Amino acid sequence: MNCENSKTGAGGLQWRNENEKYWHACLLGSYGSVLIRLPPMHQDAIKIDYLKNHAACIPQLAKYSHDEWRPVYDKAGMTLGDAVASYAQRVNLDALPLALVAIYQDMVIGTGSLKLQDLDVRPRLTPWMGGIFVVKEYRGRGVATELIHRLIKEARRLSVKRLYLWTPSTEVLYANLGWVRLERFDYCGHEISVMQRELRSQANPLSQIRTMPGNKVA
Repeated sequence: MNCENSKTGAGGLQWRNENEKYWHACLLGSYGSVLIRLPPMHQDAIKIDYLKNHAACIPQLAKYSHDEWRPVYDKAGMTLGDAVASYAQRVNLDALPLALVAIYQDMVIGTGSLKLQDLDVRPRLTPWMGGIFVVKEYRGRGVATELIHRLIKEARRLSVKRLYLWTPSTEVLYANLGWVRLERFDYCGHEISVMQRELRSQANPLSQIRTMPGNKVA
């Protein structure tokens, strides 16, 4: 997949060919900028891959994240440029932070991350699963669940014993996947749930999590 651009389209985005134009249209559709008819989705066609293998898409993914969780970024004093830098730190395979992307018909339609920190008011809790994002047109079709399952698998591979997350609206989804609520409180104008999940490591017991220095929260 090539995320480099040459022709200008809606919202100032650019593309090199019609395939890239279609990909950007699908993503822009989540913000109401483009109205399109999407092809039917086949669950077995969804591919979950490392962000490292799709690093050219980092600027676009960062923009979606920054738009989706703008109050959180503002509270942390993080600009769109900071969001891009944060995603750029997640191109690891054997260390945290680590990000995955969901791909359908050569389109990146979702992402999720394992991070050392994801909630500034709970600095002692670590590590976190966060940044779960799916393009609007593909929500409700199991993409987020696939990302969550794969992120848990990656956490186990890295010998993580316990994961945390916070969510303002999808507690039921996570509860159905084995997560337990620790507390609920107001954060950035929304009532959020902090949840945890105990993991049974399936990795080599001698392996240890390696972390990269200088990582930001979001």
